[in-house]
Amino acid sequence: MEIIPTTSAIVLVAALIGVIGAFQVQRYLGRREAAVAFRATIDPTVFSSFNGRLMLSGHVLHAALIEVFPAHLAAAHEFRRYLGPVDRWRFRKAWHAYHGGSEEYPDWFKRYCLPDNGPQLLVQRLEALRNAASQI
Repeated sequence: MEIIPTTSAIVLVAALIGVIGAFQVQRYLGRREAAVAFRATIDPTVFSSFNGRLMLSGHVLHAALIEVFPAHLAAAHEFRRYLGPVDRWRFRKAWHAYHGGSEEYPDWFKRYCLPDNGPQLLVQRLEALRNAASQI
């Protein structure tokens, strides 16, 4: 007995291909929008003017980091949803280098305010985050 594809089977396969294609297009557009929003949220130039040697500017830097981190965290969570396994690993590596491995209790003062090169290190890590989002 020979199996001959019927018109309904061909239509079903074409519809399935269309649905999968539409899903991929929506995923691509969502990833692109999330990447743009993430890159807009992460702005290393804001922190490049801080001088880590002065304790006063360390406190100002710490306060600025505490203020801006919720926006960074929300943008990172939204962006991470659209990443595949390799991109997610690359992004997670840069994200953990930025906040130190604890999203709930990052120790900004110890990481970026006490060392003499803390503000420069912060700018480098923020730029690495932006670059991870730019490669998508």
